[in-house]
Amino acid sequence: MPSFSKVRKFRFVLRKAFVSYNNDDEIASHPRCVCMGSKLHTYDPPKGTAHSKVVGSGHQLFGSIQAAGFSLDPASPPFDIFNHKFNDSIAVHKLGSLSPHCICYCSIPFSTSVKIAAELYVTTDNAVDMNSEHEYIRYFGGASGASQIYNDVFEVCNDCAVINFSDYFAKRPNGGSSSYTLNGRDGCLKLYYVALKYVVDAALEIVFVATSEETKVAGRVMAYYGKIFDYGCSPAEVDDYKAMLFETEQPEVIKPGKINLMQSVLSVPAQFSLIIDANLSDSTSGAIILSGVYEFLVPADGGIMVGCIKGNDCSLELIVDWKRPPFAEETTPAEGSYYSDLTKKELFSERSIFDPVDEEDFRWSLQKEISLTFGYFVNILPVRTILLVSVRTSTGTEADDYDYLWI
Repeated sequence: MPSFSKVRKFRFVLRKAFVSYNNDDEIASHPRCVCMGSKLHTYDPPKGTAHSKVVGSGHQLFGSIQAAGFSLDPASPPFDIFNHKFNDSIAVHKLGSLSPHCICYCSIPFSTSVKIAAELYVTTDNAVDMNSEHEYIRYFGGASGASQIYNDVFEVCNDCAVINFSDYFAKRPNGGSSSYTLNGRDGCLKLYYVALKYVVDAALEIVFVATSEETKVAGRVMAYYGKIFDYGCSPAEVDDYKAMLFETEQPEVIKPGKINLMQSVLSVPAQFSLIIDANLSDSTSGAIILSGVYEFLVPADGGIMVGCIKGNDCSLELIVDWKRPPFAEETTPAEGSYYSDLTKKELFSERSIFDPVDEEDFRWSLQKEISLTFGYFVNILPVRTILLVSVRTSTGTEADDYDYLWI
């Protein structure tokens, strides 16, 4: 297996998303931003519809959170951390961290910066549970002019930002933890993340082994970095930057076998280690049935490692498959497999050794193509026509020193 020393340099890894918004009833009674289908509008709430009268069992959150690293390909899509439309909103029973079950955790490679955009709203009535606009009109006492199903919403976040890590890694060469807040009219979204250097992937599998066929447990299994990795925060804040693998506050029946993890692939800085921390208790008796940690050292050349955390009449078998990420060799855009056709070149090193040819004869030439096109238009123009043309282009690759071609 190729050495892990050639992995791409930096990685942005999301750990937690914290939502906070003002749900004051008095504020909600003012003209609000509302949702009609998938479009947002502003309207005056029907008279006599106090906000407190229409709140359901829990507020409903919808919108999107996206992140993207640097890419030369403009068609490269961003990563969806959270993406729920109005008709697919999720219940938010209290202010605080979004449930790990609702978030797609990302590990984004980047060169110098990461782009983040978020647009989140919280509905505060229960019209989402109504099947027709007639139900809505009856609910609001036959409000005149109501021809659509409207829903009051709070704008939690509508913001975007570019986080530049140049100064960050200058001060903290091994990376660490941090957070960023995106604001909205009625609240904000706070993202907790770790920025890492020289990262490898650990595909993790956890198997629950027990003597009984079913066990009611409560607790959690987390992962964090060892070998004195400096998160750069106080001990009380470290948990915000650990990876949550399994968590249940309510009693949950677990059968022997593979556990469904919230994250099955973890990003680990190659010069440090991966620690699995488990704490499970019996929901019936309240007794702790398993508590312990296991540390995996990152191998030099990858491979599969096996560990175990033992408890009372049960244990967790840990299996880690160390892999380089698919973009590990993409140290420059011209060397990787994800560059676009616009910047693609036919590399001599990729040709068959059984058919050696002169590289210059077959090298893809952007300059030649532009020259031919330019010459064609010059030749077909009338003699008296004055042509003033300036063409500026670049392959955009580090291998070409980002040179521009002028004609």
